[in-house]
Amino acid sequence: MGLPVTLYRWDDAGAPQITTGTTKLSQVLEVIKKCLVEGYGTKADLGWTIAMEDAINFKIAFRNSTIDGSGGYFQFNSSNNTANGDMRFRGGMDMTDFDTFTNPTPAYGLTIHTSNTKWYLIGTSRSFYLQLLPDSYDNSVLTTQYIYAPMFFVGDVDTLLPNDVGSFIVTRGNNALGDLTTYNGSVTLSYIPNQTCITMYNADGIGTAVYGLAALGSYAVNSVALASDSDWVNENKSAFLDPVIIRAYVSKFDSELTPFIRGYMPGLYQASLAGYKSTPHLVIRNILGIDHLLLVSYTAGLNWISLGDWYD
Repeated sequence: MGLPVTLYRWDDAGAPQITTGTTKLSQVLEVIKKCLVEGYGTKADLGWTIAMEDAINFKIAFRNSTIDGSGGYFQFNSSNNTANGDMRFRGGMDMTDFDTFTNPTPAYGLTIHTSNTKWYLIGTSRSFYLQLLPDSYDNSVLTTQYIYAPMFFVGDVDTLLPNDVGSFIVTRGNNALGDLTTYNGSVTLSYIPNQTCITMYNADGIGTAVYGLAALGSYAVNSVALASDSDWVNENKSAFLDPVIIRAYVSKFDSELTPFIRGYMPGLYQASLAGYKSTPHLVIRNILGIDHLLLVSYTAGLNWISLGDWYD
């Protein structure tokens, strides 16, 4: 049986707000804390816990459910709390202190642009996606830079392996191998990048392998020129959704600990039709009886997150 999904967004009653022109790490942190741990308005939290917090130095560590999930840890911090600052994050199987992990993921960074005042978070007790959105541009397919809509994923993948202790990951959509603290404007998780973007520990927790994401398309769909204004769901056009798989970049495919296909990104799909180029975000459509949210990105308007149960 799957886990229920909750969508949190900036325009909910009682939602935490990010201030125009002064976007700061502390405000983004408040969004994450409310969604994962505290809840707001009529919306309950996702059931994560705070493992440790250092508010003075803008550091906090969260843990996903030890009942539904792996009990993995996620640290979120910044070198400053200024407008146009940065957010940095790392995950791990266990955590004994800030920056001290067992089986740590690479550290990633994203710039918080001053225009990022809108946001949404979709998740469960095991994982979530967070995307920041610009206040001055509301189309679902952006025609300007990637930096205006940064997005990342934290939590357990939907693994195909039994007892997979390496299932907890962090990814922003690129650069799987090394620690990074700055935003790279050439990619984002809001489309399906045709490159390595995940470091996962092997299923027994010993050693790592590099993975990427794959679906119908490839890096070539990363073009606003391919976008369409079609509202293909309401126009009753025939289309389907393809789940996004986690595939290995390895030299051989005979290891049960690092198989070529490790699993799926929870709730993430790519559509066979593009659309919604000029439709204001957020776009939510019922596809095959389940509501899906279109990712805001500089693409052809292809990628969706299911609002139905994950981990079925």
